[in-house]
Order: sequence, then structure tokens, then C-alpha cells
Amino acid sequence: MNQKQINVLRTTWFKENGLSEKKFSSTDVHLLKAQKSAHNLLEHQSHLLTNTQTIKLKTFIHSMKNPQLQKKISIGTAFAVLNIQNKINRQNYQLKK
Repeated sequence: MNQKQINVLRTTWFKENGLSEKKFSSTDVHLLKAQKSAHNLLEHQSHLLTNTQTIKLKTFIHSMKNPQLQKKISIGTAFAVLNIQNKINRQNYQLKK
């Protein structure tokens, strides 16, 4: 695999997961994980989300895209997003059981 192919794969992966390549190295890991989770929940499992959860996830993603708002996001907010993900995962498990 040459460097050009690697760059294309990397860029594609970032876009698919709702992440920004430019901010990746300077952003806290918990925030990145929460952003990826929020993106995937809205993309693939929005039918299981309540209106309140959807608004929280969209607000979080919007805040992550804005550099000034991103600085104000606490780790607790990231954990709240991850808690929503865990709740949806439990719902999925119950549905498939």
C-alpha cells in the first residue's frame, strides 16, 4: 500500500466516524470517543433515541465542531454521551434477546 492509498483510507475513516483530522491529535481521548459514539448513534440507531437524547447528541457534536465551544466541554459531558451509548446498547441487547 502506498502513502496515497493510506491517506485516502485514513481520511475516509475519519469522515465515517464523524471526526476531524486536524483536531485529532490535540483533543482529549474521552471527547473523541464520545464524538464517535454520538455520530454512530445518530447515524445508525436514531430510532432508539428519545428526543432529549437526540438533542443532547446533536448539541455535543455541534460543540465539538466549534473550537471555542470545544474548549468548554467537560469530561463529564463526554461521559454523559457515553452513558447514552451504553443505554442504547442495552436496549439493542434486549431487542435481540
